[in-house]
Amino acid sequence: MPLAMESGPSYKTVFLWVVDIPFWQTWSGSLDFMLEQSGERGIEYFSPGSIFAINNQDSASWMLTKVPIPGAEVRYLPEVSEEELVQQLNEFRIRGWRPIRLMQHVGFDTPRFAVMFRDNPHRIKWQYDADLSEADFQSRREQLRSEGMLPTLIASAVKEKDVRYRVVWSEARGE
Repeated sequence: MPLAMESGPSYKTVFLWVVDIPFWQTWSGSLDFMLEQSGERGIEYFSPGSIFAINNQDSASWMLTKVPIPGAEVRYLPEVSEEELVQQLNEFRIRGWRPIRLMQHVGFDTPRFAVMFRDNPHRIKWQYDADLSEADFQSRREQLRSEGMLPTLIASAVKEKDVRYRVVWSEARGE
């Protein structure tokens, strides 16, 4: 599970290692720079593996890692509010797409997210829950596991000294 932490001057980093990705690129800078680099290098060939932001007194610092997803049509939104996240989840569900990346940015006064969607030709069922306490998360996990759903995307944050989770649950397909 992601490490939940309160806003502060220092942050821990978690590295995710993925096997058999032949090529990847990483950029750091302003959000405008991120979008410019993505456009120049062709998002039809690459999709973001992660988009991360940290806010400090001077400005927000953004980092984008892109990895190839051959043959997949993807869309990513690097900075959305909590309300926009729910709206986008609903809109992409209507299109028949599903979320495949979800990150919560740290150090902002209000929650900010990066989310990536891809087409869903296999019609994998998914659903979204927000503001779950640890007990709610565990209870929901047991309930949905009996229905063949597993937590596939998790964003966590500390709220009033309690960890709160946002979770995308997806149909288990034996993969």
